[in-house]
Amino acid sequence: MGRRWVTTALLLGLFGTAPASATPPPPELLMGMAELQRNRPRMAVEKFLKLLREHPEEHRGRLGLVRAFDQLGRCDRIMEHVPALEVTRFWMPDAMIAQADCEVDVGAYAIARSLYVQAIDRQTESPQPPLRLARLCIILGDLSCVGDALDELLVRERGPAWAAVVEAELAVAMAAPSADGQLVALGLYGFLPEVTMESARLQVLRLLDVGDPSTAAERSVELVAANVSSQVYASIRAEALRRSGYPVDALAAFSRPALRTRADSVQMGAVRARVLTDLGDLSEARLVLTGLPAGDPEVVASWWYLARARADAAGIEAWRARWAAHPVYGGRPLELLIPLAENAP
Repeated sequence: MGRRWVTTALLLGLFGTAPASATPPPPELLMGMAELQRNRPRMAVEKFLKLLREHPEEHRGRLGLVRAFDQLGRCDRIMEHVPALEVTRFWMPDAMIAQADCEVDVGAYAIARSLYVQAIDRQTESPQPPLRLARLCIILGDLSCVGDALDELLVRERGPAWAAVVEAELAVAMAAPSADGQLVALGLYGFLPEVTMESARLQVLRLLDVGDPSTAAERSVELVAANVSSQVYASIRAEALRRSGYPVDALAAFSRPALRTRADSVQMGAVRARVLTDLGDLSEARLVLTGLPAGDPEVVASWWYLARARADAAGIEAWRARWAAHPVYGGRPLELLIPLAENAP
């Protein structure tokens, strides 16, 4: 019996609580948490849904659902459950981050920023809240915010490693001369699998920026294999294939079963619009872009690319000016978007 309660206490500790009485927690709660620990989110979803059917006020199960759906990349399901958590003591930083990530996906950047700040204010050891905020602020071009997020990051668990990732990401985004050296320096943290994956992602982006999409396409296979439900990795692979001169293959990168039932993120939509432009479907590309936030740098780049395909001189200059005004991305040449085949003599 003693061992059983120790195990129960450890599992419930994941939810910020422990058994307060002799009444054992519902079995489905414990089984769902155990499935999460085994990295089996689909099995966890089954357990938590069964729990909530029988105990709809069991918010630990709802928090477990949000965590499981976050692992599965199911923003639609996350957004179903976070409103019920917001008024409970189970409104935890990882639930805030899950919602914020979903808000980023649809371009609701102000809401996402507020949620990341809320999560930071909880003063947990997790590096994720300031890490995610720093990435959002890179997109927004808010360098002061990036600096503040880095300061927060440095005092978190493994903060120096994650601060090095953010600094490398900023260097890659700005096409800074130091980018290659900073990517090499990330090798110092190769003992952290998550940092290794981030380094691999940034290396692929760097290859695109130095005009080597073919190698980027090869390296992107490993990214997608590591997380087949990641829209970020799918978008990177599609862009690498597109720039290599394979727009049909690029479109196929969005057709994996784990992605087909989900709405496009802003990044995926922007890349999809470029693929459609390469395929000559300019009307559909315009339709995709119309629903995306016009200030996002990926979207601005895609509008420029579409204007170029339409030989719209005024549009080309207007979107180029908007791109150049971005404090982070503005120094990168938009011409890198043009596929290799089109650049061939």
